[in-house]
Amino acid sequence: MIDPPARGPSPKVSVITVTFNAAATLQATIDSVVKQDYARLEHIIIDAASTDGTIDIIGRNAARLAYWASEPDGGIYDAMNKGVARATGDWVLFLNADDALYGAHAVSGIFGGPGDPTAGKLVVYGDTILQLANGRERLRRSKPLRTIRFKMPFSHQGAFVATRLLRQRPFDTRYRLAADYDFFRDAYRQHGSAAFLHSGTCINYFRVGGATFQQLGPRHREALDVIRRHERGAQRWYCVSLYVVRCLIPERLRGWLGSHA
Repeated sequence: MIDPPARGPSPKVSVITVTFNAAATLQATIDSVVKQDYARLEHIIIDAASTDGTIDIIGRNAARLAYWASEPDGGIYDAMNKGVARATGDWVLFLNADDALYGAHAVSGIFGGPGDPTAGKLVVYGDTILQLANGRERLRRSKPLRTIRFKMPFSHQGAFVATRLLRQRPFDTRYRLAADYDFFRDAYRQHGSAAFLHSGTCINYFRVGGATFQQLGPRHREALDVIRRHERGAQRWYCVSLYVVRCLIPERLRGWLGSHA
């Protein structure tokens, strides 16, 4: 078992952003971290040798960062593992380079109040604001945690994870799009629902159109492989069926309707 982070007056939180050619959106991501009203916060950027001006933006903001590096990597999850190796916080939040924290209280709303709501927890998650291509926004509420058996019930950018858990069990870089689902699914299997806490708050903005949205076929194949790895016997096929009926078919149908509109 993984011991939860020690709770002092206020735990330290590491925000990790991985980037590749993100010059159009990175500044807004950095600004959303800087404006947080939570003192014990660090921001780490791991860049994959960008060529579009991303490095210039990082350089202009270097004083705001605890650490940054730019070098080729083995994909987004390899970069995330590198970020964890540099983190000095008790908790880690992964914030993509085209996403942002929700308001100035996204961190303090969870870790800055009285009492200790995170005691005994390894994952603290919340809700997400989707920023759609048409400029509109929509609230995506986290699903009941039990749905993790066949889908991600929350956005990984809206989840704080105990650093010790990430170091003991890094992201599996064999997956290119679903290593986050594999990670949280394994945490659920190993530590149970008691290790997870829904914060009841909105944590991040998520711009629709990232890697997982652009590569739906590979994403489905990887998600199904994760389910098959973590379930056995009849429960495996039950969860696979739920994924097909509640995730894959509706998504394919939406795509078909959109293409025939």
